[in-house]
This record gives sequence, C-alpha cells and structure tokens, in this order.
Amino acid sequence: MGCNSSKASSTAKPETQMNSTPPKTLLEPTSPTKVKARDSDAMEPSGLMKIKVTDNDAAEAQKTSLQVVPDAMDEDFSLEDLPGEQAVSIQASRSTSDDQCLAQINAFQAMPQQAISLDAWPEYTGPSSRIIKSPQDWCDRGILIPHECFRWLHSAMRCALANFDPLEPGQDWKTPLFFNWLERYYIPALHHHHDAEESIYNPAIVAKGGKLPEKITTDHKDIIEALEQVAGFRTKLMAGSEAALLEFKSHLSGLIDDIEDHLAEEEEAYPAALRSSGMTEAEERAVVDKIIQSLGLDGNKIFLPSIVYAMHMWAGKEAADQFVNALPPPIRLAFNRCWLPDFRANNLAVLRALQGNEPFVPEQPSCEVCTVM
Repeated sequence: MGCNSSKASSTAKPETQMNSTPPKTLLEPTSPTKVKARDSDAMEPSGLMKIKVTDNDAAEAQKTSLQVVPDAMDEDFSLEDLPGEQAVSIQASRSTSDDQCLAQINAFQAMPQQAISLDAWPEYTGPSSRIIKSPQDWCDRGILIPHECFRWLHSAMRCALANFDPLEPGQDWKTPLFFNWLERYYIPALHHHHDAEESIYNPAIVAKGGKLPEKITTDHKDIIEALEQVAGFRTKLMAGSEAALLEFKSHLSGLIDDIEDHLAEEEEAYPAALRSSGMTEAEERAVVDKIIQSLGLDGNKIFLPSIVYAMHMWAGKEAADQFVNALPPPIRLAFNRCWLPDFRANNLAVLRALQGNEPFVPEQPSCEVCTVM
C-alpha cells in the first residue's frame, strides 16, 4: 500500500507465496516490472506459517541443545532527482526547519511505495544502492547483504513517518508501537552491524592489507549518538507535545538520510579495500560467518530475517536460498521455525500497521523451537 493511503488496501494482487524452504518474496514493490508469481512458489495454507525443516537440521539442532529465549517485546525535494523507488530520500537534515521537514514528508507520502504482504516474499527488483547498481563480484555483494536490509527498513520507516500522527484522535497507539519496534528491532540491528564492522570485519580486511578510511569509524560514533536521542522522544509524545512530534520526525528522517549517505560511502570504500587486499572470497565468507555467530541467538532473531527478506529484492530468490542453506543447521532451524514467524508478527505486521490508521497490537507467534524462560 502507498504512504498516502489512510488504511490498508483491500485490493488483492498476485503475490509470490512464502515457502517452507528459504522463501521467495514479502514487502512487494509497486514496480511496473513486477514478475508474476509461479505456481511452484505457493505455500501450503495452515495457520500462521508452515515451514518444513529437514531431519538433518533437527538432528543437528538437537545435538546443540538449541534454546532461543525471546526478549520482551538536498534541501529541495524533487522527484526527478530520485535514483529509484527503493532509494528514495526525504532529504531532511536535523537542521531543517519544521515546515521544510513536514513539506518533505508530505512529498514522500505522495510517492509510490511498497505494499506489505505477510504471506509472500518480495519480488526481485535489483539493488537499491546508489553506488553499486550491478554487483560485479563478491567484493560488491558482501557489503550489500546488510546495507540493502537497512535501505529496505528505511523505506518502510519513511512511510511510517509520513503517516505518523499520534496526537490525532484514536491514533495514540502508534507511539508505543513505533518506539517498541525501533528499540527492539531497528536500533539493536544497527548497533549489531556497526559493532561487527568495527570489531570483526574491518580488522580482518586491514589484516589482509586492505585500507579503510577513518571516516567510517567517525560516522559510526555520530550515528550512535543520534540513535541514543531517539528514545527520549517517547515520553514527550505520550504527553501530547506537538513540538516534540515535529522534532521527532525531523530527527529520525535526518538520521535516516545521514545513515544512507554513510552506507553509500562504505559501498565505495569496502569493495576497493577488499580488492586491494589479499583476502579471498572464502576468507571473506568465513568472516561473515564469524559475524553471524557473534550476534548470538537473539541478535540473529532481530537481524537475520530482515537481511534475507531484503536479499530477495536485491539479489533474487536463488541467492537468498543459497545464503540461508549455508547457515549452520541450528541457526537455520531457528530461522525457519522461530525467527520467521516473529519477523512476520513483530516486523512486517507492525510496519504495515504504522502505515495505516487501524489500531494494532502485535501478537506473539507460537514457536516449536523456543523455550520461554
């Protein structure tokens, strides 16, 4: 559904259904080049989600006694300047005036966005990166794995911001819903990403002879500082402050723009550093595996489904399937049977609700893997 829609659209459209094996397609872009779903992509209907897991996966997971413990829940905007639907930027900085910020959000609101489906994976559309339009090798693809995830989340967040009016009658439910999602999923995922770069990915590249600009670390500090200010708006909005609402929209939209500029700079720096280093593709994959392990079970629950979701859009179903199939069996089991249902209920459903006006309370999905402590 588009950002300018006040309610979720009831118009049905063809969708690529979510499979039990690493699925195919979930936030569907409103692109005229959309690929028609194939019969082979259909999912057997049953309850929230039906996911098949191989006996080998279950056996390997049992050996590890896997337990998943879920936590509580430019100054002038021009459509002609946009590089594509998924690379849209509101272009509002934190120094932008309130009037300018609202005008830019309203302009974004009128733009075509992605309709969220809870039952299907998104169609392939190609990378949304303004730098890496067509990945040439593993050096390009590696950095897109987390970055395309954040650009997809930013697109959904901008749409939510365009419809975020919690001071209107009957819309006060949006404040706790939005902030709970930000504090439980988005902000921790961004922290995980930056920590992984600073403590694992960057040192591994430098150790192999690659050189990275110091600005990457400096930007991380600035972004973290801005992220830490987000939670403070909750209390002010709950108290009904109109000034805080304007400031929050300006702050978050400006932060998103800053992060996307940072992602673009990294997408120039990292591939160049990898190519100039002696690192091989297999060595880089080993580093990525180390990052996945460093996230822990809860970190993977928060971040991994969004990564795979976005991968269907920028890399396609086959690449997303290969990525999931390469995960360690216990992680793959938890991904399929626990983390995907949580992703549907507490990410996709929340983002869709924030783009409309119908009151919404997330539900905790059942899970055959988790042990609630």
